[in-house]
Amino acid sequence: MTPASDTVRRLDPDPRVVTVLDRRAIPHRVVHHAELEGTVGSALDVARLLEIGPDRITKTLLVTDRQDHFGLVVVPVLSRVEFAAVSGRLGWTRATMAPPAALAAQLGQPVDGVSPLGHHHLPVVVDATLGTGAAVLVGAGTPGVEIMIDPHALLTATGAICTPVARR
Repeated sequence: MTPASDTVRRLDPDPRVVTVLDRRAIPHRVVHHAELEGTVGSALDVARLLEIGPDRITKTLLVTDRQDHFGLVVVPVLSRVEFAAVSGRLGWTRATMAPPAALAAQLGQPVDGVSPLGHHHLPVVVDATLGTGAAVLVGAGTPGVEIMIDPHALLTATGAICTPVARR
């Protein structure tokens, strides 16, 4: 028997993420950082261990107009969000990062595990560089767990607007 200190706790994706993927029968792969053959300390480590370009690893950010509107923005992990482009696409006067308290209230997910999937009440904007090509890795709503998904399937599942909103 393996001592408890030597076991790896396998975390599951957020149930809302699983529901969206299952109900729509979306092909995907769940990636657990703890099961990768190597140490994961950053998104670049994940890219290296999965042998994919870092431009296919994403981050999902909760944005707000500082009023009562919120949305999700998905960009390559090494990119910065162009908030003016986001606000323009969402029809807002201004967009900015939402505070951590809003993240918990709107999504119920930790800052290091945000998923664009399963939040039907929020608009989603996906950077144009992610909208085509090879599969992308998005958060699964749980830290250390990702979903590898076809970009078209991501856009369809989230109802996302696909437009340039990132810069390097």
